[in-house]
Amino acid sequence: MSLRNPFLPLLLIGAAVAPALLAAPQEPAAELNKSANAALLEFMRSESADSVCAMITVAGEPIFQGGLGSAKPGGTRAPHVGTPFNAASLAHTFLVTAALQLGADDKLDYEDKVASHLPDLLPKDCGVRVKDLMSQTSGLADYRDFAKADVLANGQPTYQALAQGILEVAPVTAPGECVAITGTNSLLLAALLEKISGQSADELLQVKLFDLLKMEDTHYGLGPAIRNASSGEEPQATPAFLGRGLSSTVADLGKFQRGLLELRLFDSNTLERMGDLVQLGDGSASNYGFGVRQVELHGSAGLVLGEPTGTSAGACQIAHYPEFDLSVMVMARGPELSIEELSRDLARLIIERPESTTLDLLLSQAQSKPYLGSFQIGCTTVVIGAEGGRVVMDELDQDPIVFLYQGQHRFIARDDSDITITFQLNGDFATSFMLERHGFVTKAVRLSRG
Repeated sequence: MSLRNPFLPLLLIGAAVAPALLAAPQEPAAELNKSANAALLEFMRSESADSVCAMITVAGEPIFQGGLGSAKPGGTRAPHVGTPFNAASLAHTFLVTAALQLGADDKLDYEDKVASHLPDLLPKDCGVRVKDLMSQTSGLADYRDFAKADVLANGQPTYQALAQGILEVAPVTAPGECVAITGTNSLLLAALLEKISGQSADELLQVKLFDLLKMEDTHYGLGPAIRNASSGEEPQATPAFLGRGLSSTVADLGKFQRGLLELRLFDSNTLERMGDLVQLGDGSASNYGFGVRQVELHGSAGLVLGEPTGTSAGACQIAHYPEFDLSVMVMARGPELSIEELSRDLARLIIERPESTTLDLLLSQAQSKPYLGSFQIGCTTVVIGAEGGRVVMDELDQDPIVFLYQGQHRFIARDDSDITITFQLNGDFATSFMLERHGFVTKAVRLSRG
């Protein structure tokens, strides 16, 4: 399979000729507002969120803006697109964007070993490359797993402790084997950017991104810049860049997304590199690029910035569907919020689901048995179970997905028809299955029988 970004031509065309591409029927403004607000209300209820704010744009022009909950903890005013939220979910994307800018200026080689730039943070024989940090495929354990009093000081990693943890805690995998979102990748990337640029990470992003795009409400709440230990100065208590110190607004996220599309941050070749599929060690490809994930909604290709689940402080995400030049920006406050389904629900108000017939064939216990058990998808173990005649897939830290049987060992997710699984059987049990999630296909291999 080609690892070049198949969505880039649409992404670039979308910014220029979007009015000609608006083939999806749009709801009248009043109906759109009603439906979008209903989606926000359901998110607040199901996720127990403190607040949420969203904006939908077509060709950069807002067609919906709204918010629910409180703009400030304990407050009474509802949030709006100018209300600041924690933006830690996008911290890695911002760092990757700055790294791509340095690469475009020939100041950074993505194939370089990180240890060659940061010998005080990584052992000399560490094989992690710059591109492994950018694509979240370093295999290094998350710094929060360095669960020792001398590694975490008041919940924050010192540079010395980060180096100690990397040295003492075994990597989860070898570099490049699978995508695993960790804070360690972001902290190391921030330290690398500081070493290459001679600026603190927050200063670098302020100049290269936020000032350039007039993101006037995007900033850090950490006080004066703290230089990193790799600069040769006295080691500091904490790294200069901690994602949870980053705050932004829905309006500023819209400015960042348009800045990418309009090539205001780098040229089209670099933008294409940002969306490249990452080739993993086994020859397969991830849908995660450099700070960008490729998705699909009702057959329409999309690009997502930000993680599906937020941090302890909140969540944020940008989704763009080039065919319609449709963008959805969402920010929310609350612990560990699953924000991606809300983003997709809002996009569904514009991109209609094609007509199709989904069956719901109930299986007996004997009919379900061949599919049950544990399977491995990359670094993740999933368990296939059965409930009420339907197959259920349980992923670590994710809500279980109920699947409806369509015949021929194929299942469609009950709540999202863009997710399907098709089992391969050997005799009376499944040896593997193909999971298609939002246009991207991965193979799951059986670990044990149910």
